Amino acid sequence: MVLMSQTAWSSNIEKVSLLDSEDGDVLIIESNEAIEYQLFDLNEPPRLVMTFPGSSISDGIVALKGEGVGVTNLFPMKNELGIRLEIGLSNKLNYEVEEQDNAIVVRFDAIKVQNQGATKNPVVERIEAKDTGDITEVTLYGQNMDSSHNAFLTNQEKSLVIDFWGAKSGLGKDRFQFSSQRVKSLTVGEADDRLRFILDLLLVGSMERQIEASPDKMVIRFGDMPNTGADYVKVESVDFQPDGRMARVMIRTDVKNPIVHVSEEDGNYIVNVKESVLAQAQERTQDLSAFAGPLSQIDTYKSENSSQIVVRTREKVEMTSFQQGNVFTLSFIPEEIAIAARGKGDSKDEFAFSGEKVTFDFKDIDIRNALKLIAEMSQLNIIMSDDVSGTLTMSLVDVPWDQALELILSARGLGKEQSGNVMRVAPVEVLRAEYESKIEARKGSLQLENLVTEFITLSYTKVAEVKQMLEEANKASKSSASGSTGSTAMPQADNSGLMSSRGSVLTDERTNTLIVKDTKEAINNIIRLLAVIDKPIQQVLIEARIVEATDSFQHSIGVRWGGNYNNSTGSNFPGAIALGSAGSTVANSEAIIAGGVSTATGRGFLVDLPAATGAGSGGAIGLSLGSFSNAINLDLELSAAQADGDAKIISNPRIVTSNLKAATITQGSLVPIVTPGSANSPATTQLVTAALTLNVTPQITSDDGVILDIKVTKDSPTVFNGATGIDSKAVTTNIYVKNGETIVIGGVYSRDKAQNSSGVPYLSEIPFLGWLFKTESLRDNKTELLIFITPKVMNGAAGG
Repeated sequence: MVLMSQTAWSSNIEKVSLLDSEDGDVLIIESNEAIEYQLFDLNEPPRLVMTFPGSSISDGIVALKGEGVGVTNLFPMKNELGIRLEIGLSNKLNYEVEEQDNAIVVRFDAIKVQNQGATKNPVVERIEAKDTGDITEVTLYGQNMDSSHNAFLTNQEKSLVIDFWGAKSGLGKDRFQFSSQRVKSLTVGEADDRLRFILDLLLVGSMERQIEASPDKMVIRFGDMPNTGADYVKVESVDFQPDGRMARVMIRTDVKNPIVHVSEEDGNYIVNVKESVLAQAQERTQDLSAFAGPLSQIDTYKSENSSQIVVRTREKVEMTSFQQGNVFTLSFIPEEIAIAARGKGDSKDEFAFSGEKVTFDFKDIDIRNALKLIAEMSQLNIIMSDDVSGTLTMSLVDVPWDQALELILSARGLGKEQSGNVMRVAPVEVLRAEYESKIEARKGSLQLENLVTEFITLSYTKVAEVKQMLEEANKASKSSASGSTGSTAMPQADNSGLMSSRGSVLTDERTNTLIVKDTKEAINNIIRLLAVIDKPIQQVLIEARIVEATDSFQHSIGVRWGGNYNNSTGSNFPGAIALGSAGSTVANSEAIIAGGVSTATGRGFLVDLPAATGAGSGGAIGLSLGSFSNAINLDLELSAAQADGDAKIISNPRIVTSNLKAATITQGSLVPIVTPGSANSPATTQLVTAALTLNVTPQITSDDGVILDIKVTKDSPTVFNGATGIDSKAVTTNIYVKNGETIVIGGVYSRDKAQNSSGVPYLSEIPFLGWLFKTESLRDNKTELLIFITPKVMNGAAGG
């Protein structure tokens, strides 16, 4: 099938051909010039994705459909990044990519039924390990050693696993110890149709590795491989294969024995293929940001006489490598998934096993032989009783040897007891019976042991507290012993805590002496306890600085003015006219009728809105105008007051207390609070405390810090609406402070801001003239309370 197009743009895909043949499908992509591409090998379903960044595709190229076997379909798509070709496969296929001028040719292997009789099974007959200069070689001698095999690193690159399919072992044993530079031992396991070799490695110096196979032997090399001067290895492709949250990077070469070295640097993994060259268009960067998984980018470039592949990660991963034929595969698994797969996670046994990791894969292995393998790995001397027998099948990969031992013992109902580097293995019931007999013998010896009396004088701890502690320990132990009754409960050596069941304790509080009568062992236990708890308690000096700052401002302005008019008419009614303030007109009218206008001396203010002035507060200025006849008078007074003040009150309470002991300090006075009386009861006066109180409990930490439970209260008297009351401010908190450091634990900020205006309706609203008919006051008061705390651990005798 061929699709053609007439248009040709820069970096434009002009033709896509899919050829079917018995040797496998061939996909040909032709463009108007050499084109950059990325190739991704995907699963579920199997498919191949090729992307061409910054390229275009001719309009005539549409989806293709295959014959149903091999390449099933091809879908071209265009997006903002360029062109994407998705190639559907009927199943997982091997392929090769060739670049021919302006064309890319992808050749897929044909799907064939393999001839089972064509392959001869390998047989391993002899193993040899030696150091040649700075290189360690492990050689497997046998027949058909160049057969299909897999090789991968595991256990954080401390173990190399090689699997031969359909192979047989002609070796006399399954464990080999070496004294080479980089290989410590080799373990052989055989199960079903697979023969596995596990090499325990010593990570010394350069760990480049090479596997070279021929019909009669396989040579595994570790170390700093020298340049051989032979033809360079060709790195044909570096492909990315996503797998959900995991990912693989597959490096395909033209030989089966490349020299490969994998290292980790700042979370990125660097693969060095020694004495190699890159195929055309392989020196590139693959951006993996569009894919889920732990990898973000793959950089491939030439470095002197080797090829470097840098795999950049976006999260912590665990890496394993795998060699199969001419394909070297690196698998990346997110760290949390790898931990969960090993059964760790948040379990209590995450750090329970610390032995060197081993890998076992055996079917129907004798239990005694399995324990011998553990003995060789752990360097323990294991003694097995005659009743240790049976077989088991196990498949353990990267398991600590001590965990493997526990699994083997539990699978066969066995137990162990260890003394030094000698371990005895026997059935659990046998060990239980021996333990019970030892407990019964010990209980009998305790009943026969002599009692002694010890007088212990305490220095820092009260004897009553120690006695209570010992009695509570005895009660708890007796309760535990009574709750453990039953056929499966282990016998108790003694049902007491620190004291035996025959012991007693008395106290002399006057001399702070403890009088103990018990066995020598119990008394020694009590003395050891008192050596730990009878110590001086560290003390802490807590210094508080409480700062209360006040900023007050008040401003007011007012006016008073008035006048009167007096006149005698000489008529009977009205005989006199008096005009002025309400309080003066009547008196002036009567004065005019009685004595004339000159006798009308009453004055008053028509507008009386002054500012609050007085001695030491504000000021006023007046103006009076009048006539000699007292007929017309005019009075004017302007008043203003302003107050601006700052105040700062600092309190500095200090207190010393012991670790974990509460302490309180109070400073203040008693304020009389009057409760108004009523018709049936007289007024009463109650004294209320207005004080500054600091309540604190310190806890000294192991990192030279102090945890403080603090409550600070500040009560002060205040006047509200003419009555005396209590203004209360409090802070309660729990804080951590370094020794000697100061911290602000809280602050209270308040602001009272007001603007008041009083005047004559309507007239006070007239612009400018309105000031003759109103008064105005401003108030802006600010109050701030800050609390500083400084703990200091006292390093005297009390501080230890």
